[in-house]
Amino acid sequence: GSWSSWNDIANTTSNQGYFTLTNKMEFRAVYQNGPCNEAVSDTATVVPKALPIATIAVATGSDTICSGATATLNVTVSNVSYGQNFVITYVEGTSLKTSGTYTQNLSGIHTLTTGVLTTNTTISLQSISVNSGVPQCANTNLNSNVSVIVQPNPIATLTTVPSRLCQGSTVTFTVNISNVGTADKWTLNYTLDGVVQTAAKGTGAGSFT
Repeated sequence: GSWSSWNDIANTTSNQGYFTLTNKMEFRAVYQNGPCNEAVSDTATVVPKALPIATIAVATGSDTICSGATATLNVTVSNVSYGQNFVITYVEGTSLKTSGTYTQNLSGIHTLTTGVLTTNTTISLQSISVNSGVPQCANTNLNSNVSVIVQPNPIATLTTVPSRLCQGSTVTFTVNISNVGTADKWTLNYTLDGVVQTAAKGTGAGSFT
């Protein structure tokens, strides 16, 4: 810039540290030896890189899962150069977790798989740290989160089973079906004395014979 835009820095040492730069800055040294005229050095330009950013979204088909399954999440990362490695920390429910090491790709989209979930769970990103290449920046103020709905698994319980029957007779038993919606159709697979039988089918919860 022009001479009028320069700001004096009270520093006479050979090193000067700056830790709060947010915009492009130009630096130069001004020398003076006794009564001689001042001499100005070449200009050094410093361009701070924006902090890395990560946001999270639920992948198609993972917004609602069955209890005991995992959910797939998409993490979109920006301000990280292609080929740089980074690690993400996040909270899954109440547990703080650290991802494996990712390598930035051209799309900036990466897959994160949750642990096994048994209840509705919120996943919140906490930080992203770049650990290869230059510069190795970190952002500890991420605020992106998603929620995964976890459906309870259907339950089938034998309620009435005969203890004795005549040879050649059929077995009649009742079973209670729960954790299914009124209009949900289900198929019950079972064995009789270890032999696979024709699957029973029904709709909704309740007692079935």
